[in-house]
Amino acid sequence: WDQPGHLYLAVFLVSFVMLGFQIYPSLVILLSITMVIVDMFGVMVTVGIPLNAISLVNLIMSVGIAVEFSAHIVKSYVSCPLHKSPRLRAKFRLVTTGPSVFSGITLTKFVGIVVLAFAKSKLF
Repeated sequence: WDQPGHLYLAVFLVSFVMLGFQIYPSLVILLSITMVIVDMFGVMVTVGIPLNAISLVNLIMSVGIAVEFSAHIVKSYVSCPLHKSPRLRAKFRLVTTGPSVFSGITLTKFVGIVVLAFAKSKLF
C-alpha cells in the first residue's frame, strides 16, 4: 500500500460496493480526491512546505476528509428518490445532507486541531 494507485483502487472498490455497484458516482469520488491531492501539493509547493512525516500525515488526513465529504454527499445524491432532475436532486440533497456532514465532520476535526494548537511540542 505504498503507492498512490493502491489508494485509488481501495477507495474506488469500497465506494463502488457501498454505492450499489454504480461506476459514475465512484468515479466522482475519485475525481474529488484527485483534486484535493493536487491542491494540497500545490499549496505545499507554493508556501514552501517540505514533504516530511508531519506534512505526510496532514496529506493523509486531507484525503480521508475528502473521502468522507464526497462519499456522504454522493451517497445521498444517488439514493434520492424524490426528484428526477439532477439539479433539483443535488439542491435537495445538499440542503438536507450538507449541514449534518458539515457539523459531523468539520466541527469534530476543527475541535481536534484547536486542541493541538495549544500543545507544547518542539516541532512547532
